[in-house]
Amino acid sequence: HVYSTPVGNNGYFTIIDGIRYNVNTEDGVAGVTTWVEKPYSGNVSIPDTIKYKGYKYPITYIVDKSFYNCQNLKSIKLPKTIKKIGEGSFAHCTQLKEINIPDYVTEIEDSCFSGCTILSDIKLPPMLRTITSYCFRACTALESIEIPQTTYYIQKGAFSKCSILRNIMIPDSVRIIEDYAFKDCIALATVSFNGNSQLRELGGYCFDYCINLPNFTFPNKLSVIGGGCFNGCTALTTVNIPKSVGVLPSACFSGCSLLHKINGIENICIIKSFCFKDCISLVDLSLPSTIKLDEYSFVRCSTLNSINAPLVREVPEYCFKECKTLTNINMPMVTKIEQNGFLNCEQLQKINFTHLVNIEKFAFKNCDNLQNITIPSIEWIQEGAFLGCSKLEKITLPYSLSSLGDSCFKYCQIKEVYCQATTPPFAGYTDNIGINRETCKLIVPSMFKDQYLEDNYWKEFKNIESTEDKIIYNGLLFHNDKEKNELTLLPNNYTEEINIPNQVNGIKVTAIGNGCFARNQNIKTITIPQTIQQIGSEAFVTCKNLESLSIPSSVKVLGNGCFEFCENLKQITLPQTLDFIGRDCFMCCSNLSKIDLSKTEVIPNSCFYGCTNLAEINIPESVYAIGETCFYKCKNISDIVLPESITVIDDMGFMESRMGVIYLPSSLKYIGSTAFESSSSKNIKCASDIPPIVEDARTFRWYNSGK
Repeated sequence: HVYSTPVGNNGYFTIIDGIRYNVNTEDGVAGVTTWVEKPYSGNVSIPDTIKYKGYKYPITYIVDKSFYNCQNLKSIKLPKTIKKIGEGSFAHCTQLKEINIPDYVTEIEDSCFSGCTILSDIKLPPMLRTITSYCFRACTALESIEIPQTTYYIQKGAFSKCSILRNIMIPDSVRIIEDYAFKDCIALATVSFNGNSQLRELGGYCFDYCINLPNFTFPNKLSVIGGGCFNGCTALTTVNIPKSVGVLPSACFSGCSLLHKINGIENICIIKSFCFKDCISLVDLSLPSTIKLDEYSFVRCSTLNSINAPLVREVPEYCFKECKTLTNINMPMVTKIEQNGFLNCEQLQKINFTHLVNIEKFAFKNCDNLQNITIPSIEWIQEGAFLGCSKLEKITLPYSLSSLGDSCFKYCQIKEVYCQATTPPFAGYTDNIGINRETCKLIVPSMFKDQYLEDNYWKEFKNIESTEDKIIYNGLLFHNDKEKNELTLLPNNYTEEINIPNQVNGIKVTAIGNGCFARNQNIKTITIPQTIQQIGSEAFVTCKNLESLSIPSSVKVLGNGCFEFCENLKQITLPQTLDFIGRDCFMCCSNLSKIDLSKTEVIPNSCFYGCTNLAEINIPESVYAIGETCFYKCKNISDIVLPESITVIDDMGFMESRMGVIYLPSSLKYIGSTAFESSSSKNIKCASDIPPIVEDARTFRWYNSGK
């Protein structure tokens, strides 16, 4: 003994044969500890036991940082009695080449071998349950390692920066691989799973910059993929995604420049921001189940030619920015294109968004090949929406348009504008729209031409023509679509109850236009003819005395906010033919008590927000998603049976509801933030053996449940 020093009440330090020990006299064990004055070097062998004051003590642990930064330590032999190796015990032992880990070791703590740059071979003990955070970080000589069949967790950064690690087999026992686990493993070429893998979660940036990984097949029970999981995997060409995965997170495949095949993407419900950023080999994408895209999802996918996303309702900001070869878009349900949504999509020639009501700033800026557009029933085209569309020559502005934003058509070559609006849209007092009024032909409704000739902006067009596209019949104003030979009923300050005809002069009346009866306090009931196919946005908004309504089987579309704030609407019958319901459709219909939904595929955002009397609702098997704030403050709903088709319940979906029991179907993959916050439900029953993703801790906040 060189010396011994007391440590606390029951422990002592002692040095034997050049090794410093911590002796715990109460537990009867000892452990190796650090010796700051004389760092360990060369070849070290730890005995099974030491003798201290006449007693033998087995060596069962290595204290945290015992060999930390011992840069001349070459090898170490550990005794069979060791059960635990402490945090950072061998970190930065840059000359350590060889170590044996006894079979009875069950704990190897964080950063244990981090920075052991010439450690090339290590056998992990068979009882190891967790590979801890940064355990083998920057072990730059480690080419392979066998993970024991008992391992449950691979924690944060465990193998990060193992720059020559080439292959890894993940045993069936592993359930979670945490953030950065294999980040910067630049030689990693194969990640394998057995057929019975229990893996449920891959952490964020798990394989970040694994630049030699060519393909990846996710195990079948995986449900959670962390953000940036494959960011910068420049050799990745193919991924296979199982049905259990419903959400692709932020930056998941960002910078995967060779990725061109994604098997299983047809099952994905939500694609988060930057998910496919700079995936320059993607050509065609079909997203039949995708409900929601986030901003920058496909930014700079420069070879993307077509996208099919029939359920998506909104194109978020910068979503398809610089998708320079994008020519074919099938997104028939889109109602909103946010700012810069299709910025610099140079090959885009045609747009057809039938339900579009919002075009935000610079939505189609610099779409150089866009030539001919018919803009659907929107009220406002925002600033710079079509700026720089240098081949755009002809535009049709809808009857619902009320305002044009600054520079919305600047640097376009527009030769003809057909404006259907009965009141000239506000366009400012100077030539800030970008249309050359000296050379461009303006076509307006003949019935309202005088109003255009008196407007400060529109009167400056040198060539104004008129067309007979409006009809007045029994005090009702109609727009006549001559190409389709169909009539749309337009707003006209109606003050009394009216009968809508099914035809006028042999032309069918097929639509009730946007805002047609908005704020009409006289309507209590209304009969809609069988010819009507579409009821426009806010058609009956704030008709506070409207009590009942039967919608005929001919109607297929209910626009945004269609019956918003109809406070006395108690019952409404929706036809089974209805395939599109707009957002806010029944918002704040506070007396609506019962509704049977049609075959619609999405119950959109805020659809029944504030329907405080709603007690019964039937959701059909066709519905895939429940939108944001859909049933927010529906305080009388007792039970809703969610069908086995539902994949998404979005943010605040049932917030402040009073459901007795929440039944979550096995099909459910995603529950948004605060979806059930402040719910008074007593039980949650989840049918799936693979739990849905819960966005954050607020999803069930203040949830008064015992089960």
